[in-house]
Amino acid sequence: MDTGMRLKYHRMKKKMSLEDLASGILLPKELKKIEAGIKEPGLNELEALCKKLGIPLAPKDNPVGKVLVKNFKSLLLHPQNKAKIMEQYADIHDHPLLHSDEETELEYSIQQIRFFIITGDLDSAEDKIKEIDRFKEFMNQEQFYLFHKYLGNYHYILDEYDLALKTYLLAEKISPTTLPASEMGDLYYSIGLSASQCWEINLANKYSVLALKIYQQEFVPKRIVECHLSIGINERRIGNFKTAKE
Repeated sequence: MDTGMRLKYHRMKKKMSLEDLASGILLPKELKKIEAGIKEPGLNELEALCKKLGIPLAPKDNPVGKVLVKNFKSLLLHPQNKAKIMEQYADIHDHPLLHSDEETELEYSIQQIRFFIITGDLDSAEDKIKEIDRFKEFMNQEQFYLFHKYLGNYHYILDEYDLALKTYLLAEKISPTTLPASEMGDLYYSIGLSASQCWEINLANKYSVLALKIYQQEFVPKRIVECHLSIGINERRIGNFKTAKE
């Protein structure tokens, strides 16, 4: 995150206007140029702006915070381990390193959406979605993808299947090519389920088959069975009883 974006991130986080932050330091229009990356602030200006925001001059390297988020994110891929997920969340939630740099803080906030959905705290999930939606411009590609995927999860659990399907398909469109196969398998599986709920049978089968191939390669028995069941149900819905039985 460059200097201007970083200043804007913390200004928005503190719910300060351009005028409030610029007051006594520089003209609001100059701050706007800095936030847009059109110009760099002078050292004295930067020091004054950072002091007003209560942040260091430069972002901190935060390897420990990144590992904490990475491990939490990996655990969230296995929602059946709810007790372990809740235990880890309790252990790390108040850790100061989750908030010591912008990228880690944003990543953790996005993962909290998934956590609240898994634990059934939909009010907190909704609040977190509304909070994070304000910061979409600061997300990297993977964070932007995950935000939309988790938004799809939220719509699905509320039985808003049309919205879930649209959001999942958008997540697929913006997904980075560097995502691991297990992540893509989970997305394809989610698209298949929501498409099935919308009676988009061809689409449901297409994505269930894509998910199945990944789960067979990764050898995830539970999901292999679930994909076969989903495909069978879809085939039965359109009258292909022989295929459904197979």
